[in-house]
Amino acid sequence: MSGVIEQGKRFQDTVLNPVYTRRVVEVFWVMCGMTKYNPGYWRITPLFRAILEVLVSKPEGITESDLDEALKKKYGLVFAKSELYHTLMRLELTGLIQVEPVGKEFFVKLSPRFNEYIK
Repeated sequence: MSGVIEQGKRFQDTVLNPVYTRRVVEVFWVMCGMTKYNPGYWRITPLFRAILEVLVSKPEGITESDLDEALKKKYGLVFAKSELYHTLMRLELTGLIQVEPVGKEFFVKLSPRFNEYIK
């Protein structure tokens, strides 16, 4: 019964399953908005900031695939699609961006009230 503290044992004496422990830590990183691109190294520029910088440079908007390429080219970021979608949703819920479905992709642009939020 690895990963569960048995009755009568101290926490320090328990053997934790390393796969389970790593997954818990990864979930914690995602919940806090802190993700790693390489094991052991934090990103210098957070993904949400990089997305906003790309969108400010293209105020007319950008498709999801072009945004993905721009982030990889300009910042060298490595991320999963799920992380991109999660960050886009967070930015949309805060009112900083607008995301519209266009065919099989999304079209991302700054919110008209973006400048009000940034002041």
